[in-house]
Amino acid sequence: MRILQTALVRLGYPLPKSIKQSGELDGVFGNETYLRVQDFQRKAFPGKTPDGVVGKGTLDELDSRLKLIPPPSSSDAWNRSSEMIPGAPNQSPLGRNFAGMTAIRQTHDMACWAACLSFWAKVIGGGRPQIDQGKLIALCGHLVNSATGPKIGGMPTHGLATILAPGFTSPNAYTDSDKNMQWKATMRDPFPASNLTVSWLKNNTRYRSPIMIGYTINGMAHVNVIGYYEMEEDDPYVWVMEPWVGSFFLRRIEYYQSSTRTFIVQQSLLP
Repeated sequence: MRILQTALVRLGYPLPKSIKQSGELDGVFGNETYLRVQDFQRKAFPGKTPDGVVGKGTLDELDSRLKLIPPPSSSDAWNRSSEMIPGAPNQSPLGRNFAGMTAIRQTHDMACWAACLSFWAKVIGGGRPQIDQGKLIALCGHLVNSATGPKIGGMPTHGLATILAPGFTSPNAYTDSDKNMQWKATMRDPFPASNLTVSWLKNNTRYRSPIMIGYTINGMAHVNVIGYYEMEEDDPYVWVMEPWVGSFFLRRIEYYQSSTRTFIVQQSLLP
């Protein structure tokens, strides 16, 4: 069973609840391992309903993918983040690749909004703009100085709202696709941080349905992309795409609940 768990971890499906105090995987096929097997099956067998059963087909897919990645390096336990991240939260690293997604590192200190918006749109898909953060900054960077509202992650909140609004056209756009950026998003600003409960997260940030969150802690503002992380118990954990370092982490939701000013961006179901 530890071999299966090790394979899942190496392929970007972490098992933080299944790690003993010694740092070793527990070798138990608990609910967390079962859920991560299902996550792997969604990626390996698109269009099929994952059953969490580790049969020959699943084992063959695990083996074929393991041959394509380098040997694992030593893993870290829970630790404090960089002091450059508001509140320097405790977190557990999940790696640059997680559940079929690849994290994006912001290009400079004030580009977290662009890195997160680029990542968010790529993960959700559905016809949303598939552009990198550099191009996004080139198209929308003029709003950094011209838009009003408090800055969270370098971009004023009203500037981000302008970008996300239906019909937004950048004056810096030259191609038709750049002139017609349809994010199909709903921005809720402000958003009560106390509303980020386990039940809300379960209903609104399931698999492939993360939210962008802008937040302020101790006077420092930042932007992340987060999604509910399903554990064996009903623990309030979220997976986080942290653009400051371009990696995924596991954090407790209480960290975001402590924000003094919050906004979120969700996918809109409207065409």
